[in-house]
Amino acid sequence: MSEEERLQVERSVDLQAMRWPSREIASGEDGEGINRSYVDLRGCSWRQVQDAIPLEQRILERFDRGEGVAEEGFTDQEAAELFYLDLGVASAVLALSAAHCVPLYSCNGEKGHSEEFPVVIFRARPARVPDLLEAADEAGCGLINVDDGRLMVYAGHVRTMIGFARALLARRNTLRKLNQSRALTSGRHREDPQQLTLPFL
Repeated sequence: MSEEERLQVERSVDLQAMRWPSREIASGEDGEGINRSYVDLRGCSWRQVQDAIPLEQRILERFDRGEGVAEEGFTDQEAAELFYLDLGVASAVLALSAAHCVPLYSCNGEKGHSEEFPVVIFRARPARVPDLLEAADEAGCGLINVDDGRLMVYAGHVRTMIGFARALLARRNTLRKLNQSRALTSGRHREDPQQLTLPFL
């Protein structure tokens, strides 16, 4: 059984447990104390997401063919284009930023890394949660609350995370307005306005 098959995927967010960061925290240097290599990536554009997705896919295809380049498997220029993020989660980080979330920490779950599977930990406005849940559902990712009001999107494989970025990108023109309370309800979600959950498919 693969790691992806063993991973329990959950998509459920408690809106009351979420917390938006202050400007000082979001622009800080330590990623709220969970990321010593934190870089403030707020304000990334959808064009950057469009560029990152095929780049990550091409590099992963090189890996599949046994054609790794340089020590980390890709060139310095490619690493810069992916903002020096872990390969396989860069697109997801950029997509979250373009969707007006605040990415704080990411890891592709490779051997020797901090996590056992690909994750991105971030902050989001409650009104953005239905879009995030729908994108996670489409891609097959999990999306849950984690410590201190943060959210985490995760998957058993980096390609699933790239699928999450692609699903958010596809919604870029239809994302719910962050200043509308009615954005917290959707026909696919439970009616409880404080807990949004997508069914397992």
